[in-house]
Amino acid sequence: MAKFALIGNPIRHSMSPSLFKAAYEGSTDTYDLVEAPDALQALNILKEKGYSGCNVTTPFKEDVIKYVTSKDHAVKILDAANLLMFNNNGITAYNTDYLGVKAVAEKEILTSGPTTKAIVIGLGGAGKAAALAVKDAGYKTFIANRSIEKGKEFAKKIGAKAISLEDLCDEITPGCLVIYALPVGIEQIDRCDLSGTTIFEANYRHPYLSGKKGVDKYIGGLEWLVAQAIPSFKIFTGKDPDVNSMMKIAELAK
Repeated sequence: MAKFALIGNPIRHSMSPSLFKAAYEGSTDTYDLVEAPDALQALNILKEKGYSGCNVTTPFKEDVIKYVTSKDHAVKILDAANLLMFNNNGITAYNTDYLGVKAVAEKEILTSGPTTKAIVIGLGGAGKAAALAVKDAGYKTFIANRSIEKGKEFAKKIGAKAISLEDLCDEITPGCLVIYALPVGIEQIDRCDLSGTTIFEANYRHPYLSGKKGVDKYIGGLEWLVAQAIPSFKIFTGKDPDVNSMMKIAELAK
């Protein structure tokens, strides 16, 4: 039996334990919530109680970096992790937001072609992971952020292009992938023609672009939630999760 957990604060309403249970029905592995005042205290609790790994959520995704001994490709660039594995050599950090979005993006690009444009709106943790993911998946990547300087800095780091929110409508064209990584709506996106686009939105509790006129395909936050959980649980257990059961549990969060 292996023990896994989610660390963060606050986390008592997290769906992660339910998703893990659905992913591996009948497994003896366990998944708990470990809420602590800071990242170090959370990690000490996990170490003392013999956990094999953990997911990491707000506000610890960047704080845990100082305690890890190795990083995957995305963590090295993003300086943020949402999964840690403990081993004899220390702690390995992963970013499964990146892995989840990349998997979705690679699936979408099969039908849209290798020169497809992706526009990522918002440059918080989810937005940064998404921008790196679509860039690595082969999209011509644009980053739209309220702070254009912040956008330019990160775009240069990953080989993308930064644009202002005011330029969104000029760049959003039929066939492009629009990743909306903001928690709320903005007036700039309201002015844009979304006809023929694919929308991938991070927020599943209060989606803003669901049902917008002309959108060719909408991929919601629940798919984002499950997409990042799939590689997470595979890293934990080495086994493929039951994705259909995970989606059924995720649907209950609507």
